[in-house]
Amino acid sequence: MTNSNRMPNKEEEERKAGKIFVEILILSSGCCFAVASYILSHATGEAHWFGRSGAVVVLLSVWVETRNYSAQQRMNDCRQSAAGYIGGSPQDWSIPKRRKVLEYVTLCFILLGTLIWGYGDLVP
Repeated sequence: MTNSNRMPNKEEEERKAGKIFVEILILSSGCCFAVASYILSHATGEAHWFGRSGAVVVLLSVWVETRNYSAQQRMNDCRQSAAGYIGGSPQDWSIPKRRKVLEYVTLCFILLGTLIWGYGDLVP
């Protein structure tokens, strides 16, 4: 059996799904951008830089959520095909805990970015 025809097992899927380094890097860059914008706004006395950084935080957070959703869909499709699901009942599977936590953290970043975007210019 060739490696491309091999069906993935549950442990292998969960190991691949647990890798969220790129998503963490994207969220961290959004956070660093907001902090740098706050420092710039405070140093120049022009608060609009910090307020505008909220848009970047929201954009990067939505990108991470899209990547997370796509990864979950690929895991689900892989699990269903490995189980031979064709019109029968679907295979039960659970989303890896790291992906669930990433989902909640991303939602918090979207909310925080929206607040910064809307009210960041009012921060002294």
